[in-house]
Amino acid sequence: MASELTGWPEVRACWSTAGDRDMALLVDTASNDDLMEVTRRLNELPAVRDTATHVALRTHFDRA
Repeated sequence: MASELTGWPEVRACWSTAGDRDMALLVDTASNDDLMEVTRRLNELPAVRDTATHVALRTHFDRA
C-alpha cells in the first residue's frame, strides 16, 4: 500500500507502525476540507479498513 501512496502529493511521509494501527502518514494540506478529501480517498482504498486523524496544533520544534 505504501507504494500506492507515493503518487499522492499531500502524503509527505509514510511509516509502518506497531500497535493498533499498521501505518502512519504525515499529510500536508492547505485546509481541513482538503484533509477530509485525502481521508475520503484513503478510505476508498481496498486495503484500508479505517482511519484515525490527528491534527498538530503547534510545532514546538522540528529537526527535519
